[in-house]
Amino acid sequence: CKANSETILDLSGNRLTALPPAVRDLNCVTEMYLYDNKLTQLPDEIGAMVSLEKLMLQQQNCLTSLPLTMQYLTKLRVLDLRHNRLENRIPAVIYKLYGLTQLLLTYNKIAEIDPDIGSLISLTVLVVNRNTIRMPIPSSIGTLRQLKKLDLSHNKISEIPDEIGKCILLSDVNLQHNNLTALPESIGELRNLTRLGLKYNQLTSIPKTLANCQKLDEFNIENNDIATLPEGLLSSMKRLTSIVLSRNQFVHFPPGGPSQFTNCLSVAMDHNEIGSIPVGMFSTARHLTKLDLNTNNI
Repeated sequence: CKANSETILDLSGNRLTALPPAVRDLNCVTEMYLYDNKLTQLPDEIGAMVSLEKLMLQQQNCLTSLPLTMQYLTKLRVLDLRHNRLENRIPAVIYKLYGLTQLLLTYNKIAEIDPDIGSLISLTVLVVNRNTIRMPIPSSIGTLRQLKKLDLSHNKISEIPDEIGKCILLSDVNLQHNNLTALPESIGELRNLTRLGLKYNQLTSIPKTLANCQKLDEFNIENNDIATLPEGLLSSMKRLTSIVLSRNQFVHFPPGGPSQFTNCLSVAMDHNEIGSIPVGMFSTARHLTKLDLNTNNI
């Protein structure tokens, strides 16, 4: 390959059902786009494409497994397998792609993440949302010290390990639409968090350590089973502009007084059991443009 244009192979949207063994000769291709085809498997010969850095297999393909020869793709950085038919476990060969920085697995039928996920120490983005994960996330996720984005939303996850607190570069964590009943105290170690998705779970409490996550600008726990918050939690998170406590079990406003709403543009506490609004509760909320207290006992 003599030019950059020759190192990119785009076969997307061609209704391909298979790749020929001749791909073994494409050992200089660095990016291969195969999305929006009808692939049911990949040939073993793909392992000879040793220059591959990006492999895009998302959308409309029907892959249920991956060839073991993919372990030879040591330069692979981005692997996109969204909208395929992977079932039960992430293919074991993926855990041997030690250079991966982005792994995208949205819309498959993955039920479990193996402890071997800890071998992917270069990952910065891990997206496994909209699968069928029921098993607890393994503690080995704590070895992913480069991780910045973690999306496990829309699964059946009931537990997040304490070791998540070791992934201190995380800025975006999406856990919404799961079966979580609690969060680890170590969540407070994630001081770079700017986004934390918790809505539509079964949480009964929020750890007070979350107050350490000073970069959050939204606190959304809609549709959980929470009746109160740690004293001063919201007021300690100075960047909050949006607070959503809708569809929980609140009988009273969370403790913290007017200061917890000082910088808010929007506050939603609808569908709770709140009986009254304390005098002066919104006296410092000078920027507030939206307040929703619908369907309470006020």
